[in-house]
Amino acid sequence: MPAPYSSEWQWVKADMLYTVSFERLHLPFDSKDAGGKRIYDMRTISPEDLEKIQQCIRYGLGLSV
Repeated sequence: MPAPYSSEWQWVKADMLYTVSFERLHLPFDSKDAGGKRIYDMRTISPEDLEKIQQCIRYGLGLSV
């Protein structure tokens, strides 16, 4: 991944949750194409990593078993 996401390890702040409208979110963009249009940095995570994040959230909220 490009900087600043190039670290081998990433972390999740799982004890603070927010409700946000997708319309209010702004995607980060790295650069622009030849026509001046923004090239957005869009990433996905694996289902396994998503499950780990959800476990961290449950733990942070005191909902883990």
